[in-house]
Amino acid sequence: MTTLGLDIGGASIKASTSDGWVSSIRFPLWRSPDLLADTLTSLCQSATYDRIALTMTGELCDAFQTKEEGVRRILKSTEEAFGTEASLHIWQTTGEFCDAEHARDTPWETGAANWLALAIFAGQFFRQQQAILIDIGSTTTDIIPINLGVPIPRGRTDPDRLASRELVYHGVRRTPIASIRSSVRLNGIEYPLMRELFATSLDAYLVMGQIVESSVESDTADNRPETIPFAVDRMARMIGSDRTHFDRVQGTAFAEQIREAQLSDLKDALLAVKRTSFETVDVIITSGEGEFLARQLIEEMNEVRGVKVHSLSKTLSPATSRAACAYAVAMLAEQKFGA
Repeated sequence: MTTLGLDIGGASIKASTSDGWVSSIRFPLWRSPDLLADTLTSLCQSATYDRIALTMTGELCDAFQTKEEGVRRILKSTEEAFGTEASLHIWQTTGEFCDAEHARDTPWETGAANWLALAIFAGQFFRQQQAILIDIGSTTTDIIPINLGVPIPRGRTDPDRLASRELVYHGVRRTPIASIRSSVRLNGIEYPLMRELFATSLDAYLVMGQIVESSVESDTADNRPETIPFAVDRMARMIGSDRTHFDRVQGTAFAEQIREAQLSDLKDALLAVKRTSFETVDVIITSGEGEFLARQLIEEMNEVRGVKVHSLSKTLSPATSRAACAYAVAMLAEQKFGA
């Protein structure tokens, strides 16, 4: 049997089958929760599968007043998309699958569980080692300690994981630049940044060439294309300027300071997780759209420099690595219920 894994977030939906089909789309759930069912149907229409394994983080988005409401709405939309008779298995932070009825009754175990699926799946390759998983996505970073193949997180819910630093709200696309730094230094002058959603981390990595441009995609702060010229425009607005007084050279200097600030926060989080988990680390596992940032993080840290790095984008594929949680939950379902 082939399993379809779904990872439904607040900003994107990722899907992968256990036999290698993968697809990801940006879907701002907070804007259009009523379109989720149709979007799922469209996204998965070319996939072939016998069962569905679902994990989610979209229950947190502000279209819903509570996580319980979010879990129930996402489950309802999934059932509408695939039919109530579909073989649907929901992953929870207990490390087990359950049916839809139990998932509705235990929303805090159902929501925000995708990280654990990935950590358990990745840990299976390192049963004799002490590992740390670093998964950097568009919005968040997960830093999960894995001991002899078994995840040993200090937190299971979003609040607890934030407190333990195992969840860091830094990503390579959606993080508002105003939340990363309060000022930047350009041409010897310190500019306080405008506390406005003029630009995001995506713009910094576009300008530095670490995210590929797209003239078609426009999931940006101003809904203009994901290209370097528009990224420079968006960053210029952060200091009250525009393209007539702000060029790519300044944009690159600006972007490098944003990267440095993100790396600084991630370094602190990685050290916090390492100190509370292991004296030594044998391997660091990297995945997600922001794997490039994870590699830079490792290269710049004396505490982990020289540690073996295992890249899921190389083991699987770049597309599957970006949808790693969806692929992981599909594989765990096959192990649980049979291939």
